[in-house]
Amino acid sequence: MIAEHMTRLSGEIAALHSNRAELIGDLARGSNDLSTSVAAFCSQLAKGRRGMAKRAKSEGMAFLKNLKSEVNARRREVAVDLRGLAKVRRGMAKRAKSERMAFLKNLKSEVNARRSEVAMDLSEVRRSWSARSC
Repeated sequence: MIAEHMTRLSGEIAALHSNRAELIGDLARGSNDLSTSVAAFCSQLAKGRRGMAKRAKSEGMAFLKNLKSEVNARRREVAVDLRGLAKVRRGMAKRAKSERMAFLKNLKSEVNARRSEVAMDLSEVRRSWSARSC
């Protein structure tokens, strides 16, 4: 009976050893399969990142090109506005100068008129004083 038990136990040990070997083989194949799967997944991620980077660069360049054209358009508009402003300022300066010149001309004629009036008044005062002194 011990011999039978030993034979049975020896068969079970051999079967368990065989099962263990199969399990280790399955784990190794599973590990290899998993490594291959992870490597493929990482490769797909890298490919996706490269594609995204390429698209982002392309979109960024398009954005910068558009921004540059917008800025240049605004600069041209500002330049036109500044030229218009300079023209308006020149016109205002000419009008202001002509108004000042007209004011000065009018002021000179007023001053000359007042001088003439004062001279005439002084002349009359002198005549009246000289007529009284005689």
